[in-house]
Amino acid sequence: EQYNKAMKFGYNKEIVLNNIGNIYIKEKNYSKAEEYFLECLKISSSNYLTINNLIRSLILKRDFAEAEKYQKLSDKLETKNNIYFINKAELLFFKKKYEHAENILEEFCKKNKNDIRANISLSLIYSNLGKFKNSYKLIKDIYKIYPNNNTLNLIQSMNLLKHGNFKEGWKLYNKSLQIKDNYYPTIPFWKGEKLEKKKIIVYEDQGIGDSIQFSKFLFYLKKICNDIRIEIRESVVELFQTNILNLKVYKKGSNLNSDCDYKISFASLNNFFYENKNKREKKLFKIEQETILKWAKKINSKKLKVGLTWSGNLHGVNEPHRSIQLDRLKKIFSLDCEFFCLQKDIWDRDKKYFEDSKINYLGDNNFLEIAAIIENLDLVISTDTSILHLSSTLEKLTWGLISFNPEWRWWEYNNPFFYKTLVEYKQDKFDDWDLVVHNVFKDLKKIIDKKNHYL
Repeated sequence: EQYNKAMKFGYNKEIVLNNIGNIYIKEKNYSKAEEYFLECLKISSSNYLTINNLIRSLILKRDFAEAEKYQKLSDKLETKNNIYFINKAELLFFKKKYEHAENILEEFCKKNKNDIRANISLSLIYSNLGKFKNSYKLIKDIYKIYPNNNTLNLIQSMNLLKHGNFKEGWKLYNKSLQIKDNYYPTIPFWKGEKLEKKKIIVYEDQGIGDSIQFSKFLFYLKKICNDIRIEIRESVVELFQTNILNLKVYKKGSNLNSDCDYKISFASLNNFFYENKNKREKKLFKIEQETILKWAKKINSKKLKVGLTWSGNLHGVNEPHRSIQLDRLKKIFSLDCEFFCLQKDIWDRDKKYFEDSKINYLGDNNFLEIAAIIENLDLVISTDTSILHLSSTLEKLTWGLISFNPEWRWWEYNNPFFYKTLVEYKQDKFDDWDLVVHNVFKDLKKIIDKKNHYL
């Protein structure tokens, strides 16, 4: 709003459009960011900052073909700043030119040791390629220089959690959360104060998967607080309203809980209760039998009923590498099963194959309905998505397709396994799902053969 006013007063339009575009990048509205950068290019078609900002928005949008087009234009420009090298390296990486991408950023970081963004980008390339020690050292060194940088706080906390240093990891995670806090800013974070006769709001900080996975800690919070309010995104509200603890549940941002004494995110509950992470609790969600029976009639089949989720949010952490291209599962689809799609969005790369397949689409249901569907399935196969966490929390047999460089939760935190009914199939090489697909096919065939034997 202020930038638009500045333009009316005659302030440099090029600068204003670039800044607004970057605001939209922070808001993760990459298409809108692209619009502003393209508008800016009409003013000056060779502005290196605009071109590289545009490339950045296209990479984040996962429009690599279009990003490549502007990268060629950027290559011809005389000015080469950190965004240029980061963009170039990431595009090379997505084209599977890993060594070239790594070399570009290594060379840049040698000359610019204190550049935060370039070091972060290089550390991600290292971890994806299995050079974990290099990645950790890079972040550790740059973090020492900038201990108050929020992004570095968050990445360093994730690294500590990967290594099993939960005490320091959660402490640092909470520090990063509090630095960027804009969720009910007048309500203080709960830091362990007594909660007798107090009200606390537990809210979704990251994704739905976090809210579902760490919801088991509500059992422990309930022991010390009688007035717990939950705020989560709308698609999950009905599911959480079925909680057996009778907690009050509201849509995120509804402002109904502004009178609370404290607040805490679902992930931050680990700071107090992570030692109970492997203890078995009752099922938090109680799905009405009527809803379960409704779906039992709809998806009635004598075949083995398999729920399927192969990709998550296109703009999620470490995507597209933690999702699997649908046609790479065709060997599994050759088996005599009834497959049900549980994810809402179908990426462009998968649409044609999906439309030609016999997979039943159920992904347009809310999470309460999806939970009832899962209760009627024999098995759920999923990449690291909220569906994996929902299915595992419901104690349905779940096969997790886990990438080579997964999130912190699949490292030491998952030792021993967080979920009792989850079987992990993990990549042994970056971006190579062949072994995973082979093992899933083999194990699924055993189940089908056994089922057919008894029939």
